[in-house]
Amino acid sequence: MCPAKWTGRSHPSRPTSETGSNKASFWLRSGRRNSASLKQALATLGLEKVPPPGFDVTKTSLVVKAKAELDDAQANLKRMKALFDDQVISAQEYDTAETRYKTASATYKNAIEQAKALAADAYAKEGQLGTARKKLNDTVIAAPLTSSISRRFVSAGEYVKAGTQLFTLVQDDPLKLRGMIPERFAPQVQTEQGVEARVDSFPDKAFKGKLRSFMIEGLLANPEHRLKPGFFAHATVLTHVDPNALTVPQQALVTFAGVTKVFVVQNDVARERVVQTGVRVGNNEVEITAGLRPGELVAISSLTRITDGAAVKVSGPVMPKEKQEGSNESR
Repeated sequence: MCPAKWTGRSHPSRPTSETGSNKASFWLRSGRRNSASLKQALATLGLEKVPPPGFDVTKTSLVVKAKAELDDAQANLKRMKALFDDQVISAQEYDTAETRYKTASATYKNAIEQAKALAADAYAKEGQLGTARKKLNDTVIAAPLTSSISRRFVSAGEYVKAGTQLFTLVQDDPLKLRGMIPERFAPQVQTEQGVEARVDSFPDKAFKGKLRSFMIEGLLANPEHRLKPGFFAHATVLTHVDPNALTVPQQALVTFAGVTKVFVVQNDVARERVVQTGVRVGNNEVEITAGLRPGELVAISSLTRITDGAAVKVSGPVMPKEKQEGSNESR
């Protein structure tokens, strides 16, 4: 395995305002006015929604009511004329019926013209309302993708112009990691190899991913959004699996003057052993490439008081239960 320090990077998105804030209030007021006028026109026509083009206005309640009044006045005039001809009623009563008919006829014609005007106004108000809604919707900031805000450029209540950058967004699931690896490991690194990264904010949590390209770039799953862009991570790439590799706990190593050693426990006696280390494995294990054999027991505590040949007493389990069977880990 090969260690590398990477820093997370993301591709930011920059939402901008499409409508200035002073225009936003204008379109809000305009939309409210047009909506109220449209509702009033439809109510007068007795309609619930704007009728289609070519609509027969004689079917509106405004015209239907006027037509009913006209029909009643016409029928009444017909009766009154027959009575007048038979000299049953006076001329004044007949004139009253005739005047009522003429008034109802004029009212009917005016109702048709008014209905046409209201229908035309409803069409216009509907178009204006649609424009106002579109402009008002332009003031609503919608993120282009599920993301988090990494930087804010405006505050609540602040006036902005169209095209003003409001935020910087980052897509943090998955999250990209980029970094350099030692040159000697380059031939062993390929895309789609596993990546394991740790960050100081969550030292006990390993974030897993896969290599995307070279120079090294990894893509880490981040469904809980615990990782943030810009975190420094200590990452390892699994370049190959060595079934015979030996590892010991980090605390088993003693390093002085560039020499690394461990204390091997044999028959309750500590024996100093110089070893060569490889890469770090996981959170607390170190690979031993030379100086130690599989199954040997190493001391991991009180190392400052142990010397070569000192008597020691083993306490506690010598190896975790899950690693005892077929393990190459020395303890």
